[in-house]
Amino acid sequence: MSADTHIEGVTEVNMALDGLIAALSPAGRRKLGLKLGFFARRINIKRIAAGVSPDGTPFVPKKVQKQEAEKRRTFLYKKKGSDQEKYYDVTSIGHDGKVFTGWSNTSGGIRTFVKKKVRTISMTPGGKKNRKPKFRKLFQKLRVAKNLRFTVTKDAVTLTFSPEEKARIAAVHHFGLRDKVSTKRKNSPTYTYPKRPLLGFSSKDMDAIKDLIYEHVEKEFG
Repeated sequence: MSADTHIEGVTEVNMALDGLIAALSPAGRRKLGLKLGFFARRINIKRIAAGVSPDGTPFVPKKVQKQEAEKRRTFLYKKKGSDQEKYYDVTSIGHDGKVFTGWSNTSGGIRTFVKKKVRTISMTPGGKKNRKPKFRKLFQKLRVAKNLRFTVTKDAVTLTFSPEEKARIAAVHHFGLRDKVSTKRKNSPTYTYPKRPLLGFSSKDMDAIKDLIYEHVEKEFG
């Protein structure tokens, strides 16, 4: 996806700027375009990293976070025929009614546990508290300069996610489209993603753009 920031569109903030920009030399217009491009990319990357839309609304959080939190579990469990509870560190694989199955990181191998016999604990054998699961933040690969590029022409500054796969992912979230949950799985289910506007400008951004244009024009004709 791309977001076109035409110089003419920027001047709509203050129509008096239109004549000033038109009076710039081609080199002057290009310098201004580069300044606008760097500014637009910087503020949008910063906003995406903060997890908010251009209007300040927080992004809808990832729906899979709860699932990710349940993958790794530490607990005490008393096996049948044993009088003592044993500590387990298990990566969950699946649930089936009253039991769940997972890979035991403690003893190795796949184990099945009866849910009602599991006693969750908050301390590891070394006496350290279990850390909260670390969730991967949204759009880590989209909010880097090499994947959010801008181009400058005599009439426009354009922000574009790149390469094509990054642009596709960005469009799905920006517009709230339906897409496969995983492109790596052949029979992956599809899901309608909530809208998470990635590119745009707030009123504060537009004021800053206006000031940037004024400053540039003053230097050109000063």
